[in-house]
Amino acid sequence: METHEKAEKSIDERVHQQLVYKDNRIIDLNNERVREHNEVATVKNQAMRIVQQKFEEMNRDKKDMSTETEPNLFNSTSSTTSSKNSERRARSSSPGHVIAARSAF
Repeated sequence: METHEKAEKSIDERVHQQLVYKDNRIIDLNNERVREHNEVATVKNQAMRIVQQKFEEMNRDKKDMSTETEPNLFNSTSSTTSSKNSERRARSSSPGHVIAARSAF
């Protein structure tokens, strides 16, 4: 009988050890999943910041383009056209004509 009780205790201890090991393994895997999820979220945030910076640069470039003027557009050989242009410029609140920049995309 004594050997039978020892065998049962031995089995119970092994089962208990396996349960503890598996519980610890589950906890480790969950922690790893959470850590990886946080890394993915961090990378997504970085990507969104990069995209936002690109949009801000594009908007800044568009604003710069909208304020550029080309003086040759206002020079005219005719004095009447020149006087009409200066009247229009005096009345207009616009900073000038837009000059589209050509990009090499």
